[in-house]
Amino acid sequence: MQVLLEKLEKYLVYATVFLLPLALLPISPNIFTPGRLAVLAIGVGLLLLVKAVRVILSGKLEFQVGSLDFPVLLLAASYLLSAILRTPNKMEAYLLPGTATAFVGGALLYYLINQMGASEKKALLTILLAASSIFALILLLGVSGTLSSISGLPAAVRSAGFTPDGGYLPAAIFLGALLPLGISEFLREKAMLKKGVAIVFIILTGLALSASIYQMLPGKPFSPRFPSFGVTWNVAVDSLKQSPVLGIGPGNYITAFSRFKPIAYNSTDLWPVRFATGRDFYLTALTEIGLLGLAALLILVYSVFRVVRREMKEGELSSLRSYPETISLCLLLILLAFFPVTILVSILLFILLSLFAKTTHTSLNLTSVGVSGASSRLPSLIVSLPVILAVALFTFYMGRTLVAEYTFKEGIDA
Repeated sequence: MQVLLEKLEKYLVYATVFLLPLALLPISPNIFTPGRLAVLAIGVGLLLLVKAVRVILSGKLEFQVGSLDFPVLLLAASYLLSAILRTPNKMEAYLLPGTATAFVGGALLYYLINQMGASEKKALLTILLAASSIFALILLLGVSGTLSSISGLPAAVRSAGFTPDGGYLPAAIFLGALLPLGISEFLREKAMLKKGVAIVFIILTGLALSASIYQMLPGKPFSPRFPSFGVTWNVAVDSLKQSPVLGIGPGNYITAFSRFKPIAYNSTDLWPVRFATGRDFYLTALTEIGLLGLAALLILVYSVFRVVRREMKEGELSSLRSYPETISLCLLLILLAFFPVTILVSILLFILLSLFAKTTHTSLNLTSVGVSGASSRLPSLIVSLPVILAVALFTFYMGRTLVAEYTFKEGIDA
């Protein structure tokens, strides 16, 4: 039974990571965000449920402790506390744009991926590249106009400028961050299947990146427009004056922007636009989750930098083939300093962190021995039961939310 549950846990991780880049939800007015949050929530919920059952059956809790566990926990706690205590509209934090759900769920996915062995993580990387290849192919079909000619597809998919992440910029960030992993997979793998997946990924990603960059050139219809760094900084500073520790709340940036944008902004050509995100991820996070979140991000970046510096001193980063996870993670962290993130890019950050982190095995015995010498699994039940109840409660509310989204979409289409 334990072997079966262990395999089930592994394949649930694989399925979750594979579906995340491709998840679209046509029953919702926004086909991008709710679908990915649903896949993340269902995947993490099922994994926690399987993990709880394994603890009950074995009578012990075995887990891997990662080198980045503390900053990831602090970052997730920042989003959760700020969502509970600061965000006035909880649906914005949890569903649309769903920033709190993405970061808390992404953190849980980080811990769950860390429970896998080195060989399983390599297989996970291949699965991620396969899903990303399909992602790139869909983007190319959208650019070429193929999707718009298929009448049976949802209107959002047939619209001009469609990409699987709702824009050319987030799609380019997603694919660009994974490109070093694909190149390394091609260079170091000898198995033909994995090498073939890497070749397909590199070709499709190269074409999709080129198409995305071309569509974003200045003067093009899909060239992205964001507030300047100065405007974003001004909004962040004034937000901290109102709530320094927990910020304005996840998903509440548009309120902060409306209240704290500088007067000079009204003289620009963007004066009628209200932005739901700042110029980059870090200043947006500072606005939404305050100094507690900033501390978590600084600790996280420093922890990654310390590992990278040690590997460079030891000569372990001599080639892309050696540690592609490090290069991809560092590339993504740099890109986040210049651009905002979507739900998919946020979750990708946690996946790369889990592939980057070094882990050590720990085991806790949760079986007690009575006076008669008989063993009891009551401690394992006490540990697992709250997890099972939390998953059941979350499933109930998530089901109600999806039904509400479907009803709302039906009302719009009527």
